[in-house]
Amino acid sequence: MNKQVFILLVLICIAHTIFGQNIYNVGSIADSLTNHADAVIRFYNTSYKNGANGKCITDEHYAITVLNPNGKHTAELVIYYDQNTHITDIKGYLYNKNGVLQHKLKKKDIRDYAANGDYTLFSDNRVKHFIPAVTAYPFTIEYKYTVENTGTAGFDTWMPQRWFNIAIESAKLSFCTNGESDFKYLELNHDFIKHISDTNNTKSFTWEVKNLKAVEFEPHAPNYLDFMPAVLLSPGKVLFEKTEGDFSTWHSYGKWVYSLINGRDELSEETAGYIKSLTDTIHIKKIRLKPSINICKARPGMSVLLWELVVFNRCLQWMWIQKDMVTVKPCQIILKPCFNV
Repeated sequence: MNKQVFILLVLICIAHTIFGQNIYNVGSIADSLTNHADAVIRFYNTSYKNGANGKCITDEHYAITVLNPNGKHTAELVIYYDQNTHITDIKGYLYNKNGVLQHKLKKKDIRDYAANGDYTLFSDNRVKHFIPAVTAYPFTIEYKYTVENTGTAGFDTWMPQRWFNIAIESAKLSFCTNGESDFKYLELNHDFIKHISDTNNTKSFTWEVKNLKAVEFEPHAPNYLDFMPAVLLSPGKVLFEKTEGDFSTWHSYGKWVYSLINGRDELSEETAGYIKSLTDTIHIKKIRLKPSINICKARPGMSVLLWELVVFNRCLQWMWIQKDMVTVKPCQIILKPCFNV
């Protein structure tokens, strides 16, 4: 009996191995999907679980077969995050053209660095980045990870076919929320396979696409949102960085944005006096701004000076020099972490 059980287990393991290899075998891709395609998305599953207090958990799981060097960019792992985001359970697997596992992603393989623009002195935005070192084509890369947001003021646009010359076998978006949380959605450029359920005070929505052929690149093509399948999601109410907002109408959204900047376009006398004390002994206009910049650069978490447009509780901000003192307007938001005003 034990011998029979052992043989059965061995057969199951062999079958599982063979099945696992065949899933990503390039030969299983339909010819219609490889036409004009540099890569084929085998599956792309995105799941949102919208919880209480603005928290949201996003699970991403996808696999892409890269057919030639022109599609190598699709194999990169790029995850942006900030102080409100926690990324866990990053997994990656590399398969050859026959679907045989070649390499597993290790933590040391992933680069983690600041995601700053060239004009930015400092930013809280960061990125986790990985580029597979592969020269033999075709190959398949599989990624899986979880993103936990402590405050959510919006959701990424779901656009599984994000590039030209990329085909899709299957892609699915799932959104799950409790009965008290409201949200809106907009479907673009496709007749999606959609399922909606409402059970046990939980609402679930799913959108699916299957067998999307590659869109061949054309110069001067319109914006992707004008012709690529996409689903746009928007929360009804948000709790973001200790602020509450209502996104149900443009009017309520505008009131929330206004509340973030209301009263922040003027400095207190204490702050203005402190800035003036830094510069009133400097008579060369070109360097009068330097002391203030140095202070803000030395403070962790400071946003940029000069030009920067940042979402929500950061605004368009700039500094310039007047005859008597440095004027900061409307950058109360910058100085508040520095001077506690």
